[in-house]
This record gives sequence, C-alpha cells and structure tokens, in this order.
Amino acid sequence: MGLMIDCKTATKMISQKEEKRLSWIEQIKLYYHFFICKVCSLFFNQNKVVVKSVALMDKHENSTLSEDEKIQMVAALEDSAA
Repeated sequence: MGLMIDCKTATKMISQKEEKRLSWIEQIKLYYHFFICKVCSLFFNQNKVVVKSVALMDKHENSTLSEDEKIQMVAALEDSAA
C-alpha cells in the first residue's frame, strides 16, 4: 500500500473531508499528495474558504451575499492562492 494518490483521488478526498472524517491513512495520503502537488493544496485551501463562507451564509436569513461579503470571499480566495 503506497502513499501516492492521483489528483482525482485527492480532490474526491478533499470533498469527502467536509462531509466525514478521513481515516488517518487517508489523511497521510492526502497531505503527502499536497507536499508534491501544489495545485491540489491550493484547491484544498480554496475549498476551506468556500465551505466557511457557505456556513456563514447559512447563518443569515437572507441567502444572498452582500457586496462586502462577495469582496471578502474573493479576497480570501486570492489570499489562499498566494
């Protein structure tokens, strides 16, 4: 059983991570992949921003983002890309 996973598997695991806890083996494989693949690492960071933003949006009665919230979300995504 190797540590190498491909990008398709990594993105699937990133999405699953928001729904359920990954096993420690899955976590090791995913973070090892991040060490090698900066694109998937970037996707992971951006995904965290989106999930956090959606969670905040759920707390509001109105399900649309204000202009300030949109600007903050774009800035957070750009910061995670840097």
